Amino acid sequence: MPVLSTKNLTETRIKRLKVEDTTRTYWDSETRGFGLQITSHGTKTLYFKFIAPRVKLPKTPDGPMPPTKSEQAWMNLGRYEGAESLEAARKRAKHYRDLLNNGKDPRAEVLKAQSVPTLGAFIKTYMELMAERKNQDKLRQSSYNAIETMLEDLVGPVLGQLRINEIEGFHILNLRRDIARGWRPGMKKSEKPKKPTPILANRMVAHLSALFAEAIEQGYRADNPCKGKVDHTVEKTKGRFLTKIERDWLWKVLEEAETWGAKEGDDVAPTAYALAAMKLLIYTGARLNEILRLRWDQVDLERRVITLERHKTSGKVGAVLKGLPLPAVAILKALQDRPGKHLGSPFVIQGHKHKAPMVNLSKAWIRIKQAITKASEGAVNIEDMRIHDIRHNFATTGRASNATLPQLQAALGHSQPGTTNRYFEEDLTGLLETVDGIAAILAPTQSA
Repeated sequence: MPVLSTKNLTETRIKRLKVEDTTRTYWDSETRGFGLQITSHGTKTLYFKFIAPRVKLPKTPDGPMPPTKSEQAWMNLGRYEGAESLEAARKRAKHYRDLLNNGKDPRAEVLKAQSVPTLGAFIKTYMELMAERKNQDKLRQSSYNAIETMLEDLVGPVLGQLRINEIEGFHILNLRRDIARGWRPGMKKSEKPKKPTPILANRMVAHLSALFAEAIEQGYRADNPCKGKVDHTVEKTKGRFLTKIERDWLWKVLEEAETWGAKEGDDVAPTAYALAAMKLLIYTGARLNEILRLRWDQVDLERRVITLERHKTSGKVGAVLKGLPLPAVAILKALQDRPGKHLGSPFVIQGHKHKAPMVNLSKAWIRIKQAITKASEGAVNIEDMRIHDIRHNFATTGRASNATLPQLQAALGHSQPGTTNRYFEEDLTGLLETVDGIAAILAPTQSA
C-alpha cells in the first residue's frame, strides 16, 4: 500500500530531490498511489501503485468459483521529462483511480489499448497510403520523400515505440524543440548541433499532425496531440523586397551580362539561358523549377500562357495555366531562335548537357549579385537576396498594383490563399510616403 504523503509532486519538488544510493519512491498527496521513483543512477520514472479489485469469475458446472484475491500492482506511467510529462502522468493516474473506485481494474484498459499499433508501425501504414496518393499523381515524389524522411528519420527513432493513443502533447513539444535547435536522433542531448532548424521542426509537426488525423479517422484515438504545437513565430517569411533603385541595378546588370562571355578570361559568365531564366522568373513570379524544367510543348505563345501539369500543388489543384506578359513572350521568342530548340532539345532553358534542362541558377545568381555590388561601388547590395525572393517581389508588386488576393493566388499557383498572404512584403517606399503625408498635415503651421 502506498505510503501517504503530505506533499504534492510538483516540478519544483522533483528538481530538489537528490539521487541516493538506493532506489527511492516519492508519493503524491493529491492523487493516491501516484508516485515518482528515482534509481541510484538518477533515472526518474512515474508510477501508479494500487490494490487490484477482487473480480468475480463465471460459474462452472461444479458451482461458483471464489473471487480472485486482491493483489498489489504497479503501472508504469513513463519517464519524467519535465512539467508536461508530470501532468500527463497525473491525469492518467487520476483516471485509473476513478476506474478503481468503480470496481474496475485499470490493467484491463491497458490490455485493451495494446491492440492499438505503435507509432513506428503506424508510420509504415501511413506511408503506404502516401505511396498510393503518389501513384495516383496526387502527391509529388519530392513531397513523398520529405514526409518519409521526417517521419521515419526524425519521429520514429524518438516516439516510434509508443502506442498511438499513448502520445501526449508534451512528447510532440519536446521533439519539436529538439529538432528546432538542430538536434537529430543519434546525437547526444549534450552534443552541440550545427545550426538551428526551426522551420524543419514545424514541417515535421505538420506532417505528424496529418498522420494523427488519419489515426483519428481509423479510430485509434479521439484527439490530435499536435494541435497548437507549431511555432508560428518562425514561419514569418524571410523574403527580401527590392527597392526601385535595386530593381534598376538588377536590370542594368542583367542586360550587361549578355556581353560578359565575350570578355577574355571570363569563365564564370552566366549563359544566355541562365539570364533568360532569371528574367522569366522576374516577369512571371514562377517557381524556379517551373522555369528550369519548362518544355516547349508547354508554351503557347499565341495565347500567351504556359501549361504546368506537374508543379508543387498539382496534387491539390491539378494542371494550371500561367500567364505570360509581353516581355516574357519576347524572351521566349528569342530563345526559339537559339540552337537548343533547333537541335531537338525539349527544354526551354537548355542545360550544359545536350537535351537536358539547367539544374540550378545558384552560381549565375551569385555572379549577378556580386556584379551589382561592384558596379554600384557598394551603394547597392542585394547579396542577401535569394532566387525565391524574386517570387515574393512579384507578389508584393502585384498587391501594390491593386491585384486582388484571388488573382495573385492564381498567378502564383497557390492552393491556399494563406500561402499567398505570406508572400507579401512591405514596400517601404509607399509606407514612408504615407506616413510623411500624414505627418505634414499634423505638423504645426509655420508662422508668417
